[in-house]
Amino acid sequence: MKNRMVILVTMTVVLAVVLAGVAWFDETRQVRRHFRALEKQMTFEEKGSLMTMGLRTKRTADLFQDPCEFDTPRRFLNGPLNRETLTQLLAHFFAQTEQAELVLSEVTIILEGEGQATAEMTGGLTGRFSQNRPFVEHHRVRWSLVKEEGQWLLSELQVIESFESDGAPN
Repeated sequence: MKNRMVILVTMTVVLAVVLAGVAWFDETRQVRRHFRALEKQMTFEEKGSLMTMGLRTKRTADLFQDPCEFDTPRRFLNGPLNRETLTQLLAHFFAQTEQAELVLSEVTIILEGEGQATAEMTGGLTGRFSQNRPFVEHHRVRWSLVKEEGQWLLSELQVIESFESDGAPN
């Protein structure tokens, strides 16, 4: 009887640990998927039609919490930005950009509790504005994310270190 109780308790503990590990892995995978969606929306070989740019703008803005806090070296991209302002900035970027590629690497994700995460990574945004003017941005960044209604949203961006920046407006 005592042995059965010990076995039952042990199996319950092992099951709880396994389920917690699966839940952690699943949440981390969802956060990574969110960053892949950001890379996908910010990477394009040609500008595309107005409808394509509008859809890209909406899909990108939908990845962010409203408002989202920004701490970057760019004057126009600092402080809290509401969804409308962020959408306008994205629309302007997509309208002025002929080609862009966002590459996120060295991604480290930390789940901080129920519905909160932090991710540090190196991000490189390169491309070409209209009139064939190139731009290059490489930064080490820290993102905060929150989970709202089952979706991870980017809630804060902090540039930790700037490596290379050329061609983009201040």
